Amino acid sequence: MSAYDLAWTVFLVLAIGTLCTALAVWLRSTDRSIVGLAWFFGIFALPIAGPVAYVLGEQRRRRLEDA
Repeated sequence: MSAYDLAWTVFLVLAIGTLCTALAVWLRSTDRSIVGLAWFFGIFALPIAGPVAYVLGEQRRRRLEDA
């Protein structure tokens, strides 16, 4: 396996992992407004940045709610 194939394999595994994590967090969320729906589509539209932004934003929102 060449370095090129290995790099794409790692990228694909990371993309699928972040997508699954973001979807799990989104499904557990109680926010079913238009903003939640926009995040759902954003998770799929932006393969890496969407899920990462959602998970980080959700962690921040929960931390602010707990304070």
